[in-house]
Amino acid sequence: MLKKLGDNRGFSLIETVVAASIMLIVVAVVFRLFMPTNETATVQRGVADVQKNLRVALEHLSNDIRMAGFLTTQDPIVDRSSTAFTINTVTAARRYARIVQQDPSDSSLFHIATESMVERLHVGETVRILRPPNQELPGGYAGLMTVSATNPASRTIRLSGLPAGVTYQDGDMIVRTDSGTAVVNTLRIEHDAGLNLIRRIINEGTTASRSQILAHNISQAEFSYEFNDDGLVKTIVVELTGSTQTDPAGTIPVAQRTLRSSVSLRNL
Repeated sequence: MLKKLGDNRGFSLIETVVAASIMLIVVAVVFRLFMPTNETATVQRGVADVQKNLRVALEHLSNDIRMAGFLTTQDPIVDRSSTAFTINTVTAARRYARIVQQDPSDSSLFHIATESMVERLHVGETVRILRPPNQELPGGYAGLMTVSATNPASRTIRLSGLPAGVTYQDGDMIVRTDSGTAVVNTLRIEHDAGLNLIRRIINEGTTASRSQILAHNISQAEFSYEFNDDGLVKTIVVELTGSTQTDPAGTIPVAQRTLRSSVSLRNL
């Protein structure tokens, strides 16, 4: 007896169109649900980057501000405005070491107060020796010396280029400085609104001048000042605003964050 064959017909055109339409609707719904989540994650990553950038910029600015007036007799902060100011200091590099003793048997060898101070200076760098508190130059020598050896373990630094007949004492400071610079260095801190960045200019207007960018994507920066009884700046209030980068497609909104801090000068 012959067995009846099953119905082997395929899907009709209408069935195929209906199935495809349902699939497209499902994909569209899933896509619409996914997009806000993806945009939120992108915004959160951007905000985290902005906050990190602001913290790094503020840390650099704070370190510079705290060095204002270091071993100088000049006003620590000059040429100030709401978007820029200039710092006077003897070391734009913020690196120095306090001498405890000039070795009695080897005048080129200096014993330093701490191991960390020795680690701040590197072989081949140029330095000066100054006597606090009034940027006195021992023996009147304003020339540069070179670090020829360092030993953090023994807390010693060896210098070459020392002037003959000059004796250094406990409390004298070895300060990092560049060739071609005066005893007092200047640091110009300014916000460039056109490029949205914070710029640091070392010894502006001299042959040793150079510029560094402290932070990008800083849309606003405002500096305000507090003064002591002598009319000198004692505190700088720094307010920085950063923005996430603009989305070319225009689907992700630009987010902003602001960081504010008061930084007190240490050398007044």
